[in-house]
This record gives sequence, structure tokens and C-alpha cells, in this order.
Amino acid sequence: KKGRGGKQEFGMVGMTTENGNREILPWVRADSLNQYVGSEVAIAGKVLSASGAELVLQCEEGGAAEVRVSSPSGFPSVSPGEFVQVRGRVNSDGSSLQMMSASNYGDSFSLANYYAMVSIAQMPEYHALF
Repeated sequence: KKGRGGKQEFGMVGMTTENGNREILPWVRADSLNQYVGSEVAIAGKVLSASGAELVLQCEEGGAAEVRVSSPSGFPSVSPGEFVQVRGRVNSDGSSLQMMSASNYGDSFSLANYYAMVSIAQMPEYHALF
């Protein structure tokens, strides 16, 4: 599948934006954000804190990676302990996002399963499926 800029991407997800357009964004892990500077991505995590214009996510089981998400317009109603998938543009630091939209997955979501699926989607033998 072709991502933004015509680049071949795998492990992508179709997202409907707030204005109703359908877009294809790559699923990423926190440790690969630096490969997507300036690009729009989708990443999931457990909310560690949500205050003002910043959201901090634990993006791997065990807290190995945290991602800071900023949004000048604030966030949808989320609480620490809930899981969200954020769609946003990776900042120049390669470790944070400017949020465009988010989906709240509640408090019973498996990050382990989500990231296992992301890993499988990025394997060459499964590219035809994603």
C-alpha cells in the first residue's frame, strides 16, 4: 500500500478523519517514531497522564516507552489507565506527536496483542494482507 508521499508502507490502517475523509496511516511502535518525522502515524498506548494540552502514553507493556502527545485544542475525555489510539504527526524530535485525532479504547485493551499485530503487519510475508 502507498502511504503519504507515495512511499511503500506496510502495517497501515485506514482511518476516517474528523472531516470525514478516509486516510491510510502506518501503525508504529514508539521505538520507530524517529523513522516517521513529519509523517502522520497511528500509535496506541495506556494513558499515564492527561493535563492541559499534553497526554503521556505508555506504548509498550511494562512501561518501556512513553510518548508525549500535544494538542492545542485539548483531548477527548480520557483518564489515566485508559487506552487510546492516537493519530498524529511525528514531531522533529522523533519521540513525540502532534495529535490530530484519537480513539478511546477504554480500560480493557491489550497493548501486547496490538503490538503483536503491528509486528506481524510489518513482516514481508504478510504485506499482501495489510
